Amino acid sequence: MQNIDSLLSLPIDTLVLLAAGYLGYRLAFTGKDREHKTTDVIFISAAFAAIAKAVMMICVVVGSPAAGLFLAAPASLLVAIIWRRWVSEKVFGILKDKQIMTHDRTETAWQSLIARDGNVVRQIVVHRTDGTSYMCDDFFPFKDVAPSPLILGMDGSVVFPVSHWRDAGKEEWTEERDVVSKEWGNLLTYVPADQIKSIEMRLE
Repeated sequence: MQNIDSLLSLPIDTLVLLAAGYLGYRLAFTGKDREHKTTDVIFISAAFAAIAKAVMMICVVVGSPAAGLFLAAPASLLVAIIWRRWVSEKVFGILKDKQIMTHDRTETAWQSLIARDGNVVRQIVVHRTDGTSYMCDDFFPFKDVAPSPLILGMDGSVVFPVSHWRDAGKEEWTEERDVVSKEWGNLLTYVPADQIKSIEMRLE
């Protein structure tokens, strides 16, 4: 509690910089921060805070310091979005092409896959350890399912609407009806990571 009181006693512009830096970091690296250590969090947050500070300084120069307080955090978040959506993959691609870096600091291929933004999954088949298989033959009819038609957990678990299922040793798929129901709501299936043998996904 004392630490919080000490933090809140800081000048407002300092609090804005701290908030802008950390929010920028979280937006840019959520789902990609598993390997980050404390020093990574501090210095990356400081980088986004520096962007906010630059905006504040520009606003002071043009004679509107109050505008700097309002624009600092949005500017930092905008840069975070640009970095995550467009720049980071291009930078990694260049480093990979030049053989400077061949990995993205994730522990597993699964984590690397789900951390990549922009992937559109059209079809998924989950094979369970007991031999049964679950499939969503086409995600398009379920695109409006809330909160999401497909959730890929960092631990390897999966949540999705099962349109077809197949028992162990069978070749024919059985269609699951009423997956989307106006009366009962949407039916999502959770498959724990320790029950999954393999996953097949078709990406657009």
